[in-house]
Amino acid sequence: TVQLYIGQDDPQIFRPNKELKAFRKIALEPGEERRLSFTLDYLDFAYFDQDIHDWRVEEGRYTIYAAASSADIRLTCTVTVEGNVEHERRDYRKIAPSYYDLSRIGRIPDGEFSELLGRPLPDARPRKPYDRNISLGELAKNSLFYRLVIRVIRGGMRKKITDPEMRKQAEIMLEEMPLRGFGMTGGLTKYGIEGLVDLVNGHPIRGVKKLRRKLAEGKGSRT
Repeated sequence: TVQLYIGQDDPQIFRPNKELKAFRKIALEPGEERRLSFTLDYLDFAYFDQDIHDWRVEEGRYTIYAAASSADIRLTCTVTVEGNVEHERRDYRKIAPSYYDLSRIGRIPDGEFSELLGRPLPDARPRKPYDRNISLGELAKNSLFYRLVIRVIRGGMRKKITDPEMRKQAEIMLEEMPLRGFGMTGGLTKYGIEGLVDLVNGHPIRGVKKLRRKLAEGKGSRT
């Protein structure tokens, strides 16, 4: 399968390094070669600009990649493309630089997000009483116990996931996953989740009873 990607050099709006624009799958015998051609339209270089409610092509230099995959580039060439809109766009490289640095993914400052949103962020409202949609990360902000829970789970991840980028993504997902998500993955039963919710809402006796019921169900499933 031959894939064709486009990437813009130093874009004003944050975009993927490579965007898949075309591909073609062919069958070849051992040692056989074939020449393939692709046609790129002007709008293949565009993105939808919500400010003008239309497709914008940003003026600048673009790299075209012929590849077996996004990580396996075989040929490249560079072209210069003229823009199609005179309306000046805000330069997010200056006002929201975190969006251009993937190493900071999941840690976008509120000020930069507000700039992207186009209005001030609303004040955070108290969420109590918590429900099964609360995330571990939110609980950990005000609870030493849940900070320890996250640390223990992270320790297990580091042993199982060796790739640094995948491990980082898994850790972010862990903090953002709502408690109900642990039921979907098979980590907790319905009563286990309800027990944790009761505990964080200040109902320890009711919470412990539900957690004990969860443990009893687990023992029953192993016999």
